[in-house]
Amino acid sequence: MHFPSLNRTFAVAMTKIFFAILPLMVCSLWAIHLLLDYVLERSIITLRLLLFVLTTMVLYAGHSAFFLEAYDLIPFTDTLYGMANMAVYPMYLLYIIQLTQGRLYPRQWLFLVPSVLCGLLYTTLYVSMDETELSHFIGDFLYDNSLSGLMGLSLTMAWVHQFFKLAFLLQVLLCGWFGFRYLHRFEKHVSEAYADIEGRTLRPVHFLLVIFLFTSLLSLVSSFVGRYRFLDSVWLLAIPSTVFSVLLYVISYIGSRSMFSYVDYQAELRLDEHSSLTENMELEAEVTTKVEQIAHQIERLMKEEDFYLKPDLRLGDVANKLGTNVKYVSMAFNQVIGTSFSDYVNRKRIAHALEMQSQQPHLSAVEIARQSGYISMQSFYRNLKKFS
Repeated sequence: MHFPSLNRTFAVAMTKIFFAILPLMVCSLWAIHLLLDYVLERSIITLRLLLFVLTTMVLYAGHSAFFLEAYDLIPFTDTLYGMANMAVYPMYLLYIIQLTQGRLYPRQWLFLVPSVLCGLLYTTLYVSMDETELSHFIGDFLYDNSLSGLMGLSLTMAWVHQFFKLAFLLQVLLCGWFGFRYLHRFEKHVSEAYADIEGRTLRPVHFLLVIFLFTSLLSLVSSFVGRYRFLDSVWLLAIPSTVFSVLLYVISYIGSRSMFSYVDYQAELRLDEHSSLTENMELEAEVTTKVEQIAHQIERLMKEEDFYLKPDLRLGDVANKLGTNVKYVSMAFNQVIGTSFSDYVNRKRIAHALEMQSQQPHLSAVEIARQSGYISMQSFYRNLKKFS
């Protein structure tokens, strides 16, 4: 007679376990995938993404232990959870820096100092608490979000947790600001070097950072409200679990695909180091005169030879055609012509496309785009909207 009730209880318990460990499972599978990729390719960018995913693994291992109410493991898993929580954003920021700068400087690893400090404080306090203090802290604070009844080290530990919640908020804002700054700077460099920027931007990373910031702020709010509230309802637990699992999957999936980075940008530009050294020896007035001359040469090249119609046109192509170097050509666009290389070329291409459309209305959009120098219809329509 009680079998249906037992079956429902078992189903609820298994559902709770599933959603408690779902983000951990997603991170674990991607960690294995990225590790295999790194072994095969030895890509430093893959390694940075792998370290981020491993950090999220540790974070959600602590998350799983909490929601599965593994009380005996809490001192260990909560310490790891706190450290990973303070490290997950810095690790993603370091990944962004690697993508956009090509290398990391020792000072940039200082972003991980709060994580180390968190681990040291948590470990010290957990080891120092006696059984009564530990029981009160876990039961009253972690699982009931209450400070009443806490004394001594258990109260200190509760305030340390609250401090790191605020520190996490500050860290989210700082890492978000730095992340957007690095991405914006990289996009600016790309737009100055390529006419066709499709496939050469980090817009997916930019979008994911926005989503990551938003969901993390929601997570912080729920943390202040109390994680214990999600213990009472399996379906309430399913919401953040599913959201973060999907987000982690998308971040890992996009990151695992080949992505244009600073290393590719540098390699494709093929900068002439000898010319750069020579430039530094020239007087400022001489450089200004030369840049102005190059600007006039660019205008003549574009007008007389329709050079802007060359598919996948790069700043280096213009430099090679004029027999100069990339730096001077870039200065000519930005300082004399007054626009980025990408905007200059695409404005001319769209003007050419609109003229073709009016003179030869029988031509298809694909043919007009092709004859206007576009390889990608996505790029054509994006620039058509921007410059028409």
